[in-house]
Amino acid sequence: MKITAGTGLRYPTAMIARAAIAAIALSISPGTASAYVGESFLQVPGLTGDVLSDKYKGWVKLEAQYWTNTPHLRPITIGKKSLWFTGPQAPHEGAGKLALALDKHSPLLKPLMGRCQSGSKIADLKYAESADLARPWFEAGPRPPSIPAFFEYSLKDVSLDCPVTEESPEQLFVLNFNNIKWLNYEGDGAETKPSAAKLIPRQTRGQTKAFIVTWFVGATDVSDDQCPVLNAGPTEDEFYRLMSADEAAKVKADLDSKGGVFQTPDGPLFRGPERMNVCKLPGVVRDPGHATPQSKIARGFNLDGDNGTGTPRAGVRPHKNYLSEDGRIGIDNQYFTVIGCIPGFKHKGLLTMSHAELVKSGAMSLIVEVSGIKDEQNDDSVDVTLLYSRDPMVRNSTGTEILPKYTFRVSDDPALTQYFVRVHAKIQNGVITTQPTKQITVEDGGSIRLTLYDARLRLQIQRDGSLKGIIGGYEDWREIFNIWGPSRHFEQGMNFQCPSFYNAFKRAADGLRDPVTGDYHGISAAYDIEGVPAFIPPAQQEALAQAAPSGYKER
Repeated sequence: MKITAGTGLRYPTAMIARAAIAAIALSISPGTASAYVGESFLQVPGLTGDVLSDKYKGWVKLEAQYWTNTPHLRPITIGKKSLWFTGPQAPHEGAGKLALALDKHSPLLKPLMGRCQSGSKIADLKYAESADLARPWFEAGPRPPSIPAFFEYSLKDVSLDCPVTEESPEQLFVLNFNNIKWLNYEGDGAETKPSAAKLIPRQTRGQTKAFIVTWFVGATDVSDDQCPVLNAGPTEDEFYRLMSADEAAKVKADLDSKGGVFQTPDGPLFRGPERMNVCKLPGVVRDPGHATPQSKIARGFNLDGDNGTGTPRAGVRPHKNYLSEDGRIGIDNQYFTVIGCIPGFKHKGLLTMSHAELVKSGAMSLIVEVSGIKDEQNDDSVDVTLLYSRDPMVRNSTGTEILPKYTFRVSDDPALTQYFVRVHAKIQNGVITTQPTKQITVEDGGSIRLTLYDARLRLQIQRDGSLKGIIGGYEDWREIFNIWGPSRHFEQGMNFQCPSFYNAFKRAADGLRDPVTGDYHGISAAYDIEGVPAFIPPAQQEALAQAAPSGYKER
């Protein structure tokens, strides 16, 4: 029976989850644009930096940045990504502060510390920040031609502060400038105009089956005993660690009068030198250590062609290889290494359950279509297509399960059609395995939009007709951190510490090596995916077979 999904059933848990994600999104939006983890570049007169790129050759590479006084961002609409690319969030004129983190292994550390400790002012510094990394996470679409890859500024009459924290992996520099000039961009951003993805032609022979995804989370749990120790949020002792006894006493008295360290905006995040926000500059304090799974098993793929006994291919850092639950060797899933012992990211954790509830409540419906099936057990050539619908899922009377066999109209929204993808696959012993594809972007309509590079899927149709499997590839760990790291809600709610989270990512990153800086921006990752049988309207089926996403409309 084919039934079109109209208005989905709503339940208190769904509304709570949506409200929670919305509140968190609103709390992190200014931070994600005024600060980011990732490279930026500084040109200091008289110093030759270590950057080798043509454009910024001889500049100094920084690890994280934070404009401490920035404009307010536009409001967020949860459930619909904004087709906009925000312009600079730096002050447009006047005095301000820019906090930067420099790796202590940098050859520029000593001369920069000398400049800072001498107390002399610098008349003019040039600074360049990544437009892509500074962009708020809730915006969609490619960077328009009018937006440069890096926003460049001239900082005038600059004095430096450089408080020393012996145990930190990175050195904090605070640039106090009396004026700022934008050098290569004027404006507040531009509209993005994404093009619909061009799908490869779909096979016309064989059976087609569609599924609506009901579960999409990190592949974190493989055994009950994988984490002898779980990560936890920061303690009060961690907050006061860098303060003198007198300063700590005064701050404690002040915060206690407002409800305590963990109940105020001036709470545990601001525990860096000079009360800096350690979730925006996570390398400027000591690494408190990060608990990781004690497991030889993980779900995922052999992404680099190495089973752990040889040498990974170029651009891949040597790392731990796992064994899959079904016996495959050389499994690459360093994301599991980082998040596998964070309570909020585990399968019953707050973040995971809130995200799962958001998906089921109808924020976005991801469709997986398998076509060209001649033999469900063994078939050398089938196609797997990922599509999106704005039709919500429908639940049973108790609200606990998503009902199967509903029809979902494929969306023609450019924010979504840009992410449609079709990949060739094969079936062996009932397991559908796709060929690697350049990238797959998964959008859930609310809390995440993740892009997996060198991506692939491994799926299996169950006896009851449902779908289970994994999707994996390399994910830019900086994008993960810049979503989950900056907010004061996450350390306590998810039970991790931003500095340990950050350093764990840097240690575990194993792919997407930058040929200029040598940094590894990618982390191998895998996500569990589940779905129930669904239908696509016949008219759209026909259009999809012609590989033209722009050729169909919602009806």
